[in-house]
Amino acid sequence: MPHRNPIPLAIAAAGLACAAVSEVKLGDGPFNASADASSDTTAVGDAPDDVLPESADDALVNASDGAPTDADADACSNALDPACAPFGAPELIEELSSGPDNGYDENPTLTSDMLEIYFSSTRDGGPGHGDVWRSVRDSGDAAWSPPTLVENVSSSSKETSPAVTFDGLHLYVGSDRDGGQGGLDIWMSSRPDLSSDWPPPAPVSELNSPGDEIPRPLGDDSLAMPMSYRASSSVEYQIYMTYRTSATTTWTAPALLPWADTSNLDVDGFLSDDALSFAFSSDRLNGSGLQDLFFASLPGPLVWSGTPVPLTTLNTAAYNEADPWLSPDLHDIYFSSNRSGTPRIYHATR
Repeated sequence: MPHRNPIPLAIAAAGLACAAVSEVKLGDGPFNASADASSDTTAVGDAPDDVLPESADDALVNASDGAPTDADADACSNALDPACAPFGAPELIEELSSGPDNGYDENPTLTSDMLEIYFSSTRDGGPGHGDVWRSVRDSGDAAWSPPTLVENVSSSSKETSPAVTFDGLHLYVGSDRDGGQGGLDIWMSSRPDLSSDWPPPAPVSELNSPGDEIPRPLGDDSLAMPMSYRASSSVEYQIYMTYRTSATTTWTAPALLPWADTSNLDVDGFLSDDALSFAFSSDRLNGSGLQDLFFASLPGPLVWSGTPVPLTTLNTAAYNEADPWLSPDLHDIYFSSNRSGTPRIYHATR
């Protein structure tokens, strides 16, 4: 997750505050600085017709009044919703830990078979101020191998928030290395097969700006990304959605997530492959601590309505929980937390 100064634990508020979102024309601003002037790029808030359902615009709701929705009433009609089947107690993944006082371990993302995991770490052994590390295992119940540095993707600059695609062939990363547009930018590396090394990444120009951009795992069959963005003049990140019509077309201009609570820090978005489930971390007012994990079941693919709920069995009162990644069947969740003193990677099941 992006870092900022800790916030006070005592926050006077009641209920979930989801701010109403007006259209922000980033297509005329930071995200067109050097992007390819392609017909595939659309204005903010306008996903391609074959990506965003026609009903989505009508489905956006302002939940700031706390009014119940149909999705709330039918929450337990979905057996995979955490409201019906909560996650068990999370466990620290010891074999991925960099050890006491040896750096942060954050941003876990996995391939769909959960046999390969990528994460960012400031541990010893890397060239920069945060690098990309990888671990593998032979089966879903086996221990993870000792992490190894992803050398060609890491650099003497800062790398953070690696996001591997479900097929394991594309790896996105945030980096402030030379060649970007300023601050942290989104870069991508692609390989032809799972046995090949990752080549050096290239910038994803249409998603970058003079501000800070951080990638997140792709959802909606790799056609959507809930990236995080922070303007140069801001201290807060927010979740911005970007879409594409196929794996070979350019991304649309990023648009502020309709749920975004712009008075707080909403980051670390995760969209399921069927675009029906969404998780993120936030310090919004009804959480149980600092950054907490939230989840929502969407009534239709990419239909941003309903009310996100905190994952209470995973959140703590005095620490941060962030960077959620869920398995395709939604039975496993990986995330980071500093409950052990420094950020480490945890796993829970249901």
